[in-house]
Amino acid sequence: MDFYKRLLSVKAIQGLSWGDIGRTIDKEATTMRIAVSRKSLSILEQREIEKMFLSENEPNDVNNDTYEGDYGNLKPMPIKELAFRVSLREEELMKENAFSNIIEKKVLERLLELKAPEEYKQYLKTKD
Repeated sequence: MDFYKRLLSVKAIQGLSWGDIGRTIDKEATTMRIAVSRKSLSILEQREIEKMFLSENEPNDVNNDTYEGDYGNLKPMPIKELAFRVSLREEELMKENAFSNIIEKKVLERLLELKAPEEYKQYLKTKD
């Protein structure tokens, strides 16, 4: 998975701000956000961020979705690990009707709460 995609995933899962991430490499929040959107961080900066935020957040064998027993005997997965795995397989999950229906319902509920076009734009910016 691409460094930037992993970073955005971990940021969302852990509720980190751009300032939290940027402090690692002495960048302000706005500078960090722009650097990530432009994918312009240096290799050294990426390594520092990876050491601090990404290396311990990736479960071992993230592509290993095996489980013991049948569906009734699944062991509960920690919620952060589940969220991380969902972010890795987003495209596949969105093809599953049950999953995509849940997401669409939540988005529609949130959109109905918004009243003005500016609120829609602000809502979309927070979801990047």
